[in-house]
Amino acid sequence: MSTKKFGFTKTKVLALSKSPGAMAVDDSYGGKGSLRARVAKNGDVSLLIWWRHRGKLRKEVLGKASDLLELRGLTIDQVRTMATQTVEQTPLEEEQYDRNMSIGDLAPVYLEYRDRVDPLKPGDAAQLRQALERAEIVWQHTPLIKLTATDAEDLMVYLRDKHGVASANKARAFLTTALRHARRTVRDIDVDIFNGMTRKLKKQFNVKPRSLALTKDERPRFYEALREFETFEGTRKGKGRARRPGIYQDTADYLRILYLTASRKSEVLAARWQYIDLAARTWLRPERKNDEHEMILPEAALPILKRAKARNLERGLGIAKEDKVFPLINDTDLHYDFKRILQIGDLPPDMRLHDLRGSRVSELISAGLTPAQVADAIGSKDVATLIKHYARDNATLEEKLARVNAPGDMGLV
Repeated sequence: MSTKKFGFTKTKVLALSKSPGAMAVDDSYGGKGSLRARVAKNGDVSLLIWWRHRGKLRKEVLGKASDLLELRGLTIDQVRTMATQTVEQTPLEEEQYDRNMSIGDLAPVYLEYRDRVDPLKPGDAAQLRQALERAEIVWQHTPLIKLTATDAEDLMVYLRDKHGVASANKARAFLTTALRHARRTVRDIDVDIFNGMTRKLKKQFNVKPRSLALTKDERPRFYEALREFETFEGTRKGKGRARRPGIYQDTADYLRILYLTASRKSEVLAARWQYIDLAARTWLRPERKNDEHEMILPEAALPILKRAKARNLERGLGIAKEDKVFPLINDTDLHYDFKRILQIGDLPPDMRLHDLRGSRVSELISAGLTPAQVADAIGSKDVATLIKHYARDNATLEEKLARVNAPGDMGLV
């Protein structure tokens, strides 16, 4: 995202709509923080204020520039005043904790603080409560100022044995954040107790890369499951909500594109027609985790995209440059639909959507492409990361050796 600095005027701010993805900073703003203009991909310009409060970066959207400057008729100076007032009205209260408090004492106050000031998603909030409850089982009434690396080790071993490595690592992240919050008041709390664990124990909590990928025999079953799935009609099993006509075909085609391009889920969900050139077989992906990348689309992807465009046209959804390729797909339905497809194809039930990326990379490498060529094709900046996390082979060592050590290789048969 490009960032510009200049003195804001009504004309200059509204003109930013011609620079999708840009960010501008008002260098004439004299209040606390930073008054900015952010341009969305569709050209909407939003005015917002960024500032630091209690050591944490905060931001507040003041409104769309068109609403503030045109509909409401505000001047830039009035917008600056609004930004200053927003910062000044920030709550100044801070939780005060007792020096001898335990994790059980911290839990209710910290949970209330998060709900009020920095709400978590429902799933993360439940995991935070769980982490605090499990920590209380191990640490009991020990004051937080007396917790050491040994106490951290005891907790991590307990969580690993009872709930698994992933759960232990998640709890460690939540508890570290909670301890840092409490340390704002009680400065003697050691927030690095988890970092102080022994190296030998730390290694036991290193999460190994997933090795789950579609095998050569499973790929045809995956394709067949997609064909069967897109013939469905009506509601999703277990859900009473009706599905839009053609949504099953949309989902199947979405998954085909996801697999063929080895893209991340969010990249295909955000795909817009303005970045896809079917004639040149290119797809520019600006909304990526690292940076933008122009991909050469596989030949098999072209009829799929043409089909998606035709369906959108039939529904009257629009196929203009700014319109999404798959506008009706959402995360929740996609999760359940993918699980259903795995059942249809008798595929590993614990596969994730992201495993399709690794499956495709493994297929390309098996076809003879070098890791560097695959990385360039899918837009991966780090070849080592691609090999470590995505180039997967579910075969055992014995099966791999059998591929190259067959008797025929030595002219014995």
